Amino acid sequence: MPQPNPLPPVELLREIFDYNPETGELTFLVYNNRHRKGDVLTRRTAHGYLCWTFQRKQYYAHRIAWKIQTGKEPPEVVDHRNRKPDDNRWQNLRASDNTSNRYNMTPWGKRFLPGVSQGRPGGNYYAKITANKRQIYLGTFRTEEEAHAAYCDAHRQHFGEHSIYAD
Repeated sequence: MPQPNPLPPVELLREIFDYNPETGELTFLVYNNRHRKGDVLTRRTAHGYLCWTFQRKQYYAHRIAWKIQTGKEPPEVVDHRNRKPDDNRWQNLRASDNTSNRYNMTPWGKRFLPGVSQGRPGGNYYAKITANKRQIYLGTFRTEEEAHAAYCDAHRQHFGEHSIYAD
């Protein structure tokens, strides 16, 4: 993801939006040529993030919410705990960095459960994980589910609160 644009001053954002931390909605407080007072921000990017365009620059709603809520510029990455890019409730947002944010990504395009492979068709299942640029072998298991459980435990151990499998 490209480096986000620096946000306008918090005073201006608070004049334009009301942020509801319980619902995550940004509601317009002013009328302009696109929105009426009381409209909720609903425009989305191709990846599903809510966004707002102002003075020919695009701003992500989760970053706006962060600045309105804290009064400070957001960190490098604002991570959505539940991996839903349009869920901007305050409890769902957390400070992160690019590396930690990748640990919270939904796996896709795999034949087996995440962290699991099979030596040969009908054979045992293997579990492994990559952490700190090292691949760690977790063992051989009779079922795919057992191997995946070992992977989930290791993922929580290595990646803590950023783990996709964190409680």
